[in-house]
Amino acid sequence: MCGKRSLATIGIHDLSLITGNLVYDGRDPDDIKLVPLGNCPELFSARVFYDQLWQNAELERQSKRQSQLSDLHKSVS
Repeated sequence: MCGKRSLATIGIHDLSLITGNLVYDGRDPDDIKLVPLGNCPELFSARVFYDQLWQNAELERQSKRQSQLSDLHKSVS
């Protein structure tokens, strides 16, 4: 699962193996602080981190789209 990931990973866990009380709550993305793995050890808000992931994914999509289009002339000849 998620074998071709390049920008993010989602963890999957079997919740039946976890004992104790779990509490889920919603928080404003600006109030959540994290240090992304593989990046500089800088603290980011969840909103800033999400925006950076989105921008990187968009740039990667555009780059793949351009490289596919640039090969079209090869298949025509």
